[in-house]
Amino acid sequence: MLTLDSVTAGYGDTTVLRGVDFTVGDGEVIALLGPNGAGKTTLLRTATGFVRPLSRAYLTNPKIILVDEPSLGLAPRIIDQIYEILAQFVARGISLVIVEQYVQRALALANKVYILSRGEVIHVGKADELDQDQIYQRYLGIES
Repeated sequence: MLTLDSVTAGYGDTTVLRGVDFTVGDGEVIALLGPNGAGKTTLLRTATGFVRPLSRAYLTNPKIILVDEPSLGLAPRIIDQIYEILAQFVARGISLVIVEQYVQRALALANKVYILSRGEVIHVGKADELDQDQIYQRYLGIES
């Protein structure tokens, strides 16, 4: 459905993504994780060609939805509502890529996880196989 092979991208003279391989299959839910500045938003922007398709997603029966920080600055009740809507999309078989700082929320919805660090993919695996220690080690770059 969506494949990026060895993508290198950035802004001006600044390289943000370095040789990134990224694949989203039909009906797959991807949690795209990593610290600030890892390249998550750049990956989404690269995948869309810097086009803003999400505002039309509710109107055109999307096959894939890319969501960047849906909970940022929102009240917990609103965040719950957003995740309920995202779960409805997933139940309809729509592929979803979610970038989220609330790691556990994203992992609860996802079946696959990519972790970026400094513009490179450092982990790909099943979301339910990533334990708390691995999150700290790979996502934050520290040992728990």
